[in-house]
Amino acid sequence: MRKEWSIRHKYAIIFVLFLVCFFGYSISRVYGFIFFPDEFGYWAYAAKAAGYDWSEMVSLGSYYSYGYSLILFPIFKLCKDSVMAYRVAVTLNFVLLGATFFMLLSIAKNILKDAEHTALFAAVAVFYPSWLFYAKTTMVETVLMTLFVMISALLYCYLEKNKLSTLAILVVALVYIHFLHMRAIGITIAGILTLLLYFLLQSGKMKQFLITVGIGMVVLLGGFAIKEVMQNLLYTSTSAETLHINDYAGQLEKVFYIFSKEGMINFVCGLVGKVLYLGLSSFGLAYWGIWYAMKEVWSLGKQIKNGTERDIRKLFFVFILLATVGETLINTIFNIRPIRVDSVTYGRYHEFVLPILMLLGLYEMTKTKKLFIGTMIVICIQLPMVPMVTYCVEKYQLTNFHGYIMVGMSYLHGTESVEPTGFFWMTYVLLSGLTMITALVAAMARKKNREVLLILLIVLEFVLSVRASSLYIDDSSLGAYRDTMLVTKIERLQAENKDRRVIYIQEDDSPFISIMQFMMRDTKIEMLDKKAQIEEYTDDEMDLDDIIVLKYDSTYTEEAAKKYNTHLLNGHFVIYYNP
Repeated sequence: MRKEWSIRHKYAIIFVLFLVCFFGYSISRVYGFIFFPDEFGYWAYAAKAAGYDWSEMVSLGSYYSYGYSLILFPIFKLCKDSVMAYRVAVTLNFVLLGATFFMLLSIAKNILKDAEHTALFAAVAVFYPSWLFYAKTTMVETVLMTLFVMISALLYCYLEKNKLSTLAILVVALVYIHFLHMRAIGITIAGILTLLLYFLLQSGKMKQFLITVGIGMVVLLGGFAIKEVMQNLLYTSTSAETLHINDYAGQLEKVFYIFSKEGMINFVCGLVGKVLYLGLSSFGLAYWGIWYAMKEVWSLGKQIKNGTERDIRKLFFVFILLATVGETLINTIFNIRPIRVDSVTYGRYHEFVLPILMLLGLYEMTKTKKLFIGTMIVICIQLPMVPMVTYCVEKYQLTNFHGYIMVGMSYLHGTESVEPTGFFWMTYVLLSGLTMITALVAAMARKKNREVLLILLIVLEFVLSVRASSLYIDDSSLGAYRDTMLVTKIERLQAENKDRRVIYIQEDDSPFISIMQFMMRDTKIEMLDKKAQIEEYTDDEMDLDDIIVLKYDSTYTEEAAKKYNTHLLNGHFVIYYNP
């Protein structure tokens, strides 16, 4: 017992050291927004609660859920410096990664029979490249993934011990995750269905059932009331069409579209693309995890059918399967009309179920007697998926590619000469190779004193996350640093003349200026609609004492240079002013 305790804690310490080192490497390179308008949307609610009105900029984009803002608000309130606030939020992400590791350890200890390497299994699941990637930003992904794992742990705890307090916390978490991001409604529904099945299988639970319904309804209605208030406060001039892009109203038409011929083809291709993403991005571990969960659910079904003693804890696996299916379907419906290459294999909306699947999958791979046969089946199953994905890409002649929302398949995106079809085939070859390496490591880890080889998978994940960061984060982080230099200059100019206004000309629908507004929270940035020439703006709109902010690639640069004596280009913007 003491030896087992020592081994588990040894690998837990190794995990923490890896995480701390990666945090130290990352935090000094963090200065501000990487992905917008998403990040700005989450911070805008926190700013509103703190007394700042950024509604004019928020109104340029679609609705974003406010749940993450409840976490960001105290950070925004306490940290007056924008860089410090952003870094504290990123630090919290790394703390959540650590918490996720220990929650996975707890889950593994309870559900995996004779598991000897649970700490390493949990570490591989947490160091999935996307989590390390998103942890360096204030996208909601890290919080969402951690909350899903927490819900999973709470559910198992309730199924095992049947405590009313655990049930109450679980219900609140199931509702909150929906308001954290609406795509997580699949988790909420999966949790509700699992609890309903539990109450049907267990007699004498009517009181707990009624309490569950009562708590859920109160929290849900309160959440929708807050949502209504926030929309009215921040999205004052947003058109209904724009507002509904990320809301339920914008998805209903997509559901009806599925029943058309074209919609059905898109649905099938999109669903295949999302399933392919789960497999390739996790090096096949997700499929092994699904297989393990299916076997446990089948076992429970046989117990119910035969009337033997039921292991009600196996409902945990029902939840995992329902959550995986639900989130994959939601992701497919949201992207039913492909507008970019990544729409077909969009990963961000359902990959947060992967920690549990990877944990189960790695355990199954180290126990199965048919590891290499199973691995070849996984690779062969994915082979026909690739042409289905490329068919959709070629059909709509898609070329634009946002790789940061399908991080797990984007490692070759930097090769400019690769067109979409070639990219997907090269990605399939690369990640199939990593799938075979994972199988080989799992096979070797079965032998006594060889479990340390699983660390090779963690190192591989680190390398891939660094590669993804070099593609999508590093340059933007440098741009954010340079933006801080412009902000410092603007603050000095305003200190010299308090009457100076900061004017931004909005040349397109992108809330680009949100980057600077976050950095200058106490400065009101006035926005002007685009006109043909700068001379068309009146003196009331723009005068010679103002500081004019333009995008670095603005069409107004030559005209602005004629009106203002000095300009400074840095980061994402260029400013014009008269000394």
